[in-house]
This record gives sequence, C-alpha cells and structure tokens, in this order.
Amino acid sequence: MPNPGDIIIPFDPEKKAAVEQFSGSGDLPIVEELTAAANKIYQKRVPAAVQLFIEKRPVPPPKPPKPRKTTPKTEAEL
Repeated sequence: MPNPGDIIIPFDPEKKAAVEQFSGSGDLPIVEELTAAANKIYQKRVPAAVQLFIEKRPVPPPKPPKPRKTTPKTEAEL
C-alpha cells in the first residue's frame, strides 16, 4: 500500500524494463530521477513563501501500528 505522499503513475512495463536495461551503472535509479523531477516541479509551481511554511512545520511523529485483533483459540486449536 502506498504512503500518503507517494505518487503513482501509469507506465508501460516494457518501457520500464527498457529504461532499466539501458541504464548505466553511473545512472541514478529511476525512482531517484523521478523524485528529483517531482521536486523541480514543486519548486517551480509552489510559491517560495509556501515552500518555506511547509519546511518550517514540525513533522508529526509516526503513528504506532494498530494492534492486531486476535481471536480466542478453541480447544481443538490448542
């Protein structure tokens, strides 16, 4: 399941495989290149004051995972 900040885009699997096949050892992984591209779009479109506001906000701590519900075992399962 994707994280709330993840961006999912449709992309032809054959094209993805070709990108991976022809990527050199010095190339960034495709995810890192896409992240850099998304950051450039963010910097281009979001006003500087808004970017500063977002950067200054405290990051909330991650929520602890919800405890799993367990069902009582029957005598046959014990």
